[in-house]
Amino acid sequence: MGDRSSLKRLQAKHLQILEFNLMGLGASEISKRTGLSHYGVSQIMKAPLFQQEIVRRRSEESGDNKLARQEVLVNARSKLEGAADKAVETQIELLKSKDERVQLASAKTILDRCFTGDERGNTSVNLNVESITVLRLAIQESKGEKPKEIQSVPA
Repeated sequence: MGDRSSLKRLQAKHLQILEFNLMGLGASEISKRTGLSHYGVSQIMKAPLFQQEIVRRRSEESGDNKLARQEVLVNARSKLEGAADKAVETQIELLKSKDERVQLASAKTILDRCFTGDERGNTSVNLNVESITVLRLAIQESKGEKPKEIQSVPA
């Protein structure tokens, strides 16, 4: 590859790297997709000509493109939230299983989402009002109780 400043014009492979980079991929993922070494991809991405082209392409994006991208992101988020709701419902249903192993696995899954640990084994609680509400509802339903209206937890 040589000195990165020696890049005089962008070749087809450079443009492919550019597109992947504009999609938000990093050098490691681009390296895997293109078959180039991580070092080679990094050098290309650091080249002034490459950097200039990135800036140029980003500035060319029209307001319409940005709005369209935002709309796609909003739709994707909405779908993910719907899927998350469905996943919570599934875990709650699994808490009612006749198989104790299934109940325990479901409870563990729910608790694992609320408690996180670091590499040293320190555990921290990652609860928010929504998590507490879901846990309370799950406990009530697993006991066969009709879910009561839950008072909001003070922040």
